[in-house]
Amino acid sequence: MDEHFFRIEHGLLKSEVFRSLSGSAVKVYLVVGMHADFTTGWAYPSVRTIARQTGMCRQTILDAIDELRAGGLLELHKVAGRSTAYRVVRGGFAAPSTPSRRRRRNVRDRTPETDVNPTKANQERADTKPERPISNAERSDVPSIGLHLNEVGGLDSWEDAAQSLGHAGLEIRPKREPGTRDKTTTGLEVLPGQPIRLLPEGVLFVAVEDAVRLLKANGFSNSVAKRIAEHPKNEVVAKTLLNVLHLKSLGKLKNPAGYIVAGLKEEYEPLPAVAKRLEERRREFDAMRLQAEAAEVARRRKRQLEEEEEEINRVLGALPADVREDLQRRAEAELPPRLLRRKRALDNPVVRLRIYELAVGEGWGELDAGADSKPSAGSA
Repeated sequence: MDEHFFRIEHGLLKSEVFRSLSGSAVKVYLVVGMHADFTTGWAYPSVRTIARQTGMCRQTILDAIDELRAGGLLELHKVAGRSTAYRVVRGGFAAPSTPSRRRRRNVRDRTPETDVNPTKANQERADTKPERPISNAERSDVPSIGLHLNEVGGLDSWEDAAQSLGHAGLEIRPKREPGTRDKTTTGLEVLPGQPIRLLPEGVLFVAVEDAVRLLKANGFSNSVAKRIAEHPKNEVVAKTLLNVLHLKSLGKLKNPAGYIVAGLKEEYEPLPAVAKRLEERRREFDAMRLQAEAAEVARRRKRQLEEEEEEINRVLGALPADVREDLQRRAEAELPPRLLRRKRALDNPVVRLRIYELAVGEGWGELDAGADSKPSAGSA
């Protein structure tokens, strides 16, 4: 290892990969680079060595290594009975390109108008085949708002809320069991007991089979109902049916079939009362998102504290009694008296933390429990 030089390429500093790295990952990258052979790029530092030089706990280091591997900045080679080898990957980092403005497309101009007149249903078909309808199974996999967001750190992350986006810009989440899906992934009912739902991205959706059932209940034959339900613009169908359900509940709709035909052709927007209900549902989604983010942040914070406490217990348990007493006296002498009034010695979390910092700084952090000799100067 060259103690005076470590190469960092300009392409890496300007790349999107580097911008998305967390502070922990940058620390680990620098420490591994300091230990790496300049020619081959291979390094063999232990996790304890990295922990001593970065001041981070073991789990945080392992998470940072996984992040570097996912970003293509680090390669690992594990052999049984030997230290893990790390190779710093160099080259191939492209600077971020300036996104160009995409021209807004007029969907109405390119989408063939579908004839939904019940009297002409069996006479002719549109020349253009409509897009494949979306099934309930596909819609059940729609990601929720703000849950994962990642990876992205806390929605740091969104990593901590966020968690959320991967380095490639795709959302990364653990696969959930079917029984664990909640309202944020399946959508919320706009009207109680009705199949029209508001999805997390803020659009209305109705499954084909549910739309067919509602259309048949409003005077359409099975073939015509199926054709309308497979309309390329599913949200237009959902809005029209939602208006129909609302008007029928008020007893103000005498010709639901005619209203549906006109609504599909003119692409009706939700009625004021329906729009108010949609806004309430959107607010419910926002509240659930914020609640989920807060719970994720609290969970990660709790896990971090548990990991830090476990590491402190390991180091303090490995210290010889005389060394621990000496470090305790030094720690209490350095801390303000007001922090020592209620709890002293190892029952005081502030004293414990300061003893741990002193022990790691003097090279005691790499000792195993039961060791009775101070580490050599080289290992410290």
